[in-house]
Amino acid sequence: LVMNSCAASGDVARAVRLLDAMLAHGVAPNEVTYATICKVLAFNGQVMQIQSFLRLLQESNVEMNVYFFGALISACGRCVPQDVGTAVWAFNEMVALGLRPQSV
Repeated sequence: LVMNSCAASGDVARAVRLLDAMLAHGVAPNEVTYATICKVLAFNGQVMQIQSFLRLLQESNVEMNVYFFGALISACGRCVPQDVGTAVWAFNEMVALGLRPQSV
């Protein structure tokens, strides 16, 4: 719930502090936690940060889902200038992984 409130307000710093606190206390984040972090980053149009985060998740063998890609696509629409190329790449990557795109 607290992480979702960070997403709703776009409070990236607080979301990252919460994630760091979870890790420091031995609480393993799950896909929902990771997706919420991506949602917070998307709120602020932070495309490169989401891309870095997704690479880290893939290296950690976290299964990608539509929420991760949806966050990236949303960030592409919120950043200035908008990043259509990355949004198209994310959509194609999602489809290539067999994920079904959702409208948001």
